[in-house]
Amino acid sequence: MEKKKTMYEITGDLIELNKLMDDIVDENGEPREPTETELETMRDWFKTSEAEFKEKFDNYCKFIKNLQIEASVATAEKDAHKKEMDRLSKRSKAMENRAATVKNLLWWSMDKLGLSKEGFKTSLFSAKEQNTKGSIVELTTYDYRKIPEEFLKQPELDRTAISQALKDGELIQKEGQENYGKIFLRNGEVLEGLSYVQGKALYIR
Repeated sequence: MEKKKTMYEITGDLIELNKLMDDIVDENGEPREPTETELETMRDWFKTSEAEFKEKFDNYCKFIKNLQIEASVATAEKDAHKKEMDRLSKRSKAMENRAATVKNLLWWSMDKLGLSKEGFKTSLFSAKEQNTKGSIVELTTYDYRKIPEEFLKQPELDRTAISQALKDGELIQKEGQENYGKIFLRNGEVLEGLSYVQGKALYIR
């Protein structure tokens, strides 16, 4: 008969599990998603009897909480870097916009003087108007129904709008197993091709 594990051994198990998870990294040494084989190895740690599970439960929760704390610290670091990146990005964009503004003013001045098409040159710089890649512009008379299908993209599903419509009661769900997952319009018709799947999560407090 297998000897009953002591708390020390259980703690040791978690140290080994933590080591296993620490080894799941990419080529840069950063945490990555586990493979199916690695997941199966991790599942083996949780295949216990009910009695053993009750003994190990608190330790598992502590382990999870520690991982969540590490995630929070990483998020805080990311947010701090993001603020600095946002500041530098805004500064970069502002400088680009200033350069573009002055460039457009120079272009406007050259155009007024009749120099833009012929160009102007000094010992340091030269400038000349040139054609670039054209763009397609929609006119006020635009009607997609008059455009051949090969020039149209398929409409994209707006999941945010659908979720909000369910909250607002513009779209509804009905009771009963036969209506599970179905989304209904206000007139009672089923919104074909879509299904509402209730998300589920385990919360540890």
